[in-house]
Amino acid sequence: MQETIGTAALLLSFAVIIASIKLKVHLSLSIFLGAVVLYGAYGFGLFGAGTGIVDSLKARDSVRLLALILLVIFMSRLMKVAGTLEKISDSLKKAFSDARVSYGTIPAIIGLLPMPAGALISAQMVNKAADELERSAEERTFVNYWFRHVWEFSWPFYQGVILTAVTLGILVRDVVLMMFPITVLSIMVGYYFGIRPVRRVGDGKKDTGALKEFVKVLWPIWFVIAVSIGMGVDLVYGLVVTDILLMLVYRLDREKMGIALKESLNYGIFLIILAIIVFKGALEYTGAVEALPAFMSLHGIPEMLAVVVLPMLVGIMSGITVAFVGISFPILLPILVPGGVVSPPMVALAYLSGFIGVLFSPLHLCLVFSTEYFKADLGRVYRRLYIPLMTLFLLGAGYSMMLYLF
Repeated sequence: MQETIGTAALLLSFAVIIASIKLKVHLSLSIFLGAVVLYGAYGFGLFGAGTGIVDSLKARDSVRLLALILLVIFMSRLMKVAGTLEKISDSLKKAFSDARVSYGTIPAIIGLLPMPAGALISAQMVNKAADELERSAEERTFVNYWFRHVWEFSWPFYQGVILTAVTLGILVRDVVLMMFPITVLSIMVGYYFGIRPVRRVGDGKKDTGALKEFVKVLWPIWFVIAVSIGMGVDLVYGLVVTDILLMLVYRLDREKMGIALKESLNYGIFLIILAIIVFKGALEYTGAVEALPAFMSLHGIPEMLAVVVLPMLVGIMSGITVAFVGISFPILLPILVPGGVVSPPMVALAYLSGFIGVLFSPLHLCLVFSTEYFKADLGRVYRRLYIPLMTLFLLGAGYSMMLYLF
């Protein structure tokens, strides 16, 4: 009974968020209302809900998330005032004589760096190419968002991939090899729906030296990857050092640094981050997320359906890869590792389903910030996401079933 009530409360909370968004209520307020409904459904009074909200906002992980996002935004603004973003887009266009290359490649490159709201960095670079290609705000959001995440199925530095390996008791390499074909499928789907329909813009003259320039001007990204991934330094410190180096290398004066700082203090984005922290805190404080898998287990949901639905729903509700892996995979272990032997088809299907849910989630920071940056309509963005996500799911499910043959 408790599991049923908890699941109903969770779905009601999510319905409030979706309805508020459709009514054009600001996203931060929509998410906050969802948290309030969740607290109320679980019988928390004003004091209890207030305590939960304060605790979630002052938690170390919340402060770290806020610091990371602000540092990422500041880094992107410093690159903008230094002229780096324009050079990156121009060099790629000259190297391939096709603005479409910059349009799709840049977010994919930024996607190699696991960081919250990394789409904010690529959004500014994508914008210039998108202007030349005359793309709408929703088309820009789709391409930036989609290609930013093509690696998250199999790039070994993403926490979801690492946690999957640890949970299943296998090597990270095994997860990478298992999931890499879905990364390829994701790139193909993104190309088909986001790049293929766009007319080519370029003079036909390729400049081989421009590719070297592209690699060179991307040094801030390579530096963060080398420090945070290669050397294992905390991403917060890596970003702080990178921001300082950007100011020193490009000798930015007070005026330019002031512009970068002012543009970084976007109150709309700041409120959205706080609202997401509050909602995720409500999920943990009330124990609502745990009610969903308990409900499915109690009612004997079929194995294949559980492998698809449970990770996907947790992904939609949380907007975070490690959440669907950390919450649903331990519950699904008897299906994912039957008799102590890993089942690649089931693992691939579970991870695919969960990440489809993450990409569809209105709580996903990259979707939120891409939409906010390009000033796109979230409803129209979702309409652009439906068919590509469904296509990727069907192709990925087909691949997972093929694994039964090997």
